[in-house]
Amino acid sequence: PYCFDEYNSTYDRDNSRDTHGADICMAAISLMNSGCQSSLLWTIFDQQWPNNHTTNNDSFVDGDHRCGVMPVLTRSLVPHKSYYAFSLVSKYVDGEGTKVYEGFGQNNVHTTMSVSPNGDITIVVVNNKPVGDEFIISFDKTLNGISLNRHVFDPSTCIPDEKAEIIGTDKVFDNVSTSLSDKISAFGVQVYTTHVN
Repeated sequence: PYCFDEYNSTYDRDNSRDTHGADICMAAISLMNSGCQSSLLWTIFDQQWPNNHTTNNDSFVDGDHRCGVMPVLTRSLVPHKSYYAFSLVSKYVDGEGTKVYEGFGQNNVHTTMSVSPNGDITIVVVNNKPVGDEFIISFDKTLNGISLNRHVFDPSTCIPDEKAEIIGTDKVFDNVSTSLSDKISAFGVQVYTTHVN
């Protein structure tokens, strides 16, 4: 019964590295794999500090603490790129009663799998390095030929806009039983799920 309440991952205000989405999703995977009951991303929005107009290396810019996945709404309705990564994990990893199966962490690629109370399966893969990679996930027990819908967050191609739509399915992997292999972009987040959009 442990709830983790602060990811402590700051947003790159210059958006030069595009790592924030991978950072917070890797933290979520780590918490799931460690058996944490729940976690909160309390910095969902950037925060205003009306009495502090500091700009510094702790993600403060003229009084806004820019470490959320959405800006202060008075500044912009366009989310940060990390919103698109974190929204995939938030949408497809279910809550109470969900079982988590520990994945692997190798070469800065991290995985986890969850099964919701209604039987939906979700696999999350994060590549937290500046080059793309390939991976293979082997399952201890067969998944019996299920189909998985892939959702891909690639920070190099993600273009935020005011619609803030969750990334849809770009490919379906059919007949998944004992393994899943794929490629993932630099600082990418990919979700494979039986959930229907």
